Amino acid sequence: DLRSSTSELRATIRQDIQALRADMQGLTDVVSHVEATCDSLRAAQNWQRLQTPALN
Repeated sequence: DLRSSTSELRATIRQDIQALRADMQGLTDVVSHVEATCDSLRAAQNWQRLQTPALN
């Protein structure tokens, strides 16, 4: 009947929301990793710039 199909739909939506939250957490972790990598690259670039004597 309508009531049981409504509760099934709610359960499905709840599972979908949980899956989306997990995906969002995964994406957040990826973004954090990319930001950390960019910071490391920037630091390495700055360090290299300090090691290279000025050519002028």
